[in-house]
Amino acid sequence: MLADRAYVHLRARILDLRLRPGQSILELPLTAELGMGRAPVHDALLRLQADGLVETAPRRGFAVTTPTVEAMREIYEIVGALEGQCVRRAARDNGAILLAALRASVDAQEAALAIDDANGWVDADRRFHELLREGAANHRLRDLFRQFSGQLQQARAVTMHLRTRPVRSTDDHRAILAAIQSGDEDAAVRVHQAHRLRADAEMLEAIGAYARLGSPAAMGETAGTGDRPERRMATSLLDGTAGSDEGIASREGVGSEERFGLQTDPDAGADPPHLPTRV
Repeated sequence: MLADRAYVHLRARILDLRLRPGQSILELPLTAELGMGRAPVHDALLRLQADGLVETAPRRGFAVTTPTVEAMREIYEIVGALEGQCVRRAARDNGAILLAALRASVDAQEAALAIDDANGWVDADRRFHELLREGAANHRLRDLFRQFSGQLQQARAVTMHLRTRPVRSTDDHRAILAAIQSGDEDAAVRVHQAHRLRADAEMLEAIGAYARLGSPAAMGETAGTGDRPERRMATSLLDGTAGSDEGIASREGVGSEERFGLQTDPDAGADPPHLPTRV
């Protein structure tokens, strides 16, 4: 369906930051750009509004939602609690296939860190949390996670330049795996909860820092008017865990070029962005 195609297209542009938080989205120019009528574009925007990725804007139609500390705190509380139930189920079942897949994911995170491969790390991190959720074999639970996945990914994208190498999150994931493998449900949930409390707090701090800096879209960018993508942050950002960082990079004194996992030329086939490093 045309509405589905418009939805997928616009959602991808929001999540890889070609459409920035606060940026206006005009329906009529988009219909020309996408080669379809106004009805499917409007339907797609309504679906994105239900996802929390766009909001209505007075006299502007729609605008890309800007993550806020208040909204993301609520989402992290919900996602953390639900994922904790998945961890409990994984420890109870102790399935060999799930354990092997989780182990491979953590191995991939460590390998990506070793070569400063940001995209490789976020892919492996997302896989780790997807495995936990899929392992619960609960369709309704997966639907709840899916409801928040876009907002989680967008929050990660806009704060990537404010976060340092995710060493602690990788270590936490290894500890969660070990606790699940032990078969001790309560211990696994405790380790997971400690990870979420730390990582979620760090993500909220990064979101607050982003709000203080101001959204790049405040400069008046408008979608559907032939806008050219600016610099992009690494695009495959965490659909899964609420926090996957080690704190605010600027707080650690990281240089600006190291903080930003960006391509300097939006049209270039640049090398994958490197993970920021401490100084």
